[in-house]
Amino acid sequence: MTRLFSRRTATRWRLLMLAALVVAAVVVVRFLPGPAGGTLTTDPSSGTRTIQGTVTAIADGDTITVLAGRDKVRVRLLGIDAPEVAHETTPAQCGADDARAALARLVPIGTPVTVTTDPRSDATDQYGRTLGYVASADVEDAALALLEAGLVEAWVPAGEPHPTRWQSFTTAQRAAQAARAGSWATCDHVGR
Repeated sequence: MTRLFSRRTATRWRLLMLAALVVAAVVVVRFLPGPAGGTLTTDPSSGTRTIQGTVTAIADGDTITVLAGRDKVRVRLLGIDAPEVAHETTPAQCGADDARAALARLVPIGTPVTVTTDPRSDATDQYGRTLGYVASADVEDAALALLEAGLVEAWVPAGEPHPTRWQSFTTAQRAAQAARAGSWATCDHVGR
């Protein structure tokens, strides 16, 4: 029986393959976002979950995507509802584009943010999005800022408990409505 490779050639091929695997592993580790890209922590006493990461997408006036480590987390700003943006054959609701643009100005793509869940509310919604308050170095609470600008309304699903910040949210909405701020000047309703 004739050998196709000598032992020396076979050893060289094995070493070459091993080197290629090491190089591939280094490239993957180097270019994938690692733990420095964000963290997920839970406070055992309250059950509050905190996510630190970077905004990677703005879906509409109340939903963003955050990269936390290697996890992409869809986040629905807790306690508010924004007008719906256009979807396929459904046109945008009054003020939807303004709400989305305002959220994009508050927490632009690339911005480091902290998302904090509320111990009085569910941690996720029916679509699997994390429900939380969003803060950055420049914005203490993105939802409250949108309410004050008159671009969203305070909202929780029927039958759900009001989140901890509910009183400040409804106060901000009433002030924006009275001043006809933002979308309250031109829309019959903002959000639902």
